[in-house]
Amino acid sequence: MKLETKEMVQCALFVCLIAVFAQISIQLPTRVPITMQTLAIYFIALTSSRRVTLISTSLYILMGAIGLSVFSGFSGGVAALVGPAGGFLFSFPIMAYLINLIAGEKESYVRWGLALLVGSIVCYTIGTVYFVFVTKSSIIAALTACVIPFLPGDLAKVIVSVMLAKKLKRFVYQNKKVSLNSVN
Repeated sequence: MKLETKEMVQCALFVCLIAVFAQISIQLPTRVPITMQTLAIYFIALTSSRRVTLISTSLYILMGAIGLSVFSGFSGGVAALVGPAGGFLFSFPIMAYLINLIAGEKESYVRWGLALLVGSIVCYTIGTVYFVFVTKSSIIAALTACVIPFLPGDLAKVIVSVMLAKKLKRFVYQNKKVSLNSVN
């Protein structure tokens, strides 16, 4: 699989975006922080190709796994991946790929909303099951720790990511139109 230069640049920018947004976080006593990573994942999945989406999110996990401080709280390494929040991190490539797949190419709020809902459910499911496995807690305790506190913020992230993705897609479309017209 050979990447074009444009795709490499997009991947690099998107990995940086996720890493920066990971640092905007609120530590909770549940050991799963509230971060802005999912906003970055939503945005990337809505605005880039499936290939770039999958490579960017996977590269982010790989960078953290080898010890780079890209995860929340400037953490990294295998310890972060096998900790209570590791399932959420592992869910990012799957979540992003599904969002991109369901959202499709055309701008459709219904499809985007459905895509982001499915992606969020995947993230919550993988993250919560992993949390139960690692912490040996009950499903109710895990839902209380890993899902309920995150719902209002994730709803806001969905709204913001849709607004940003819509603006970016229109900007790119208008610039393509302008550049094509200026050649003639």
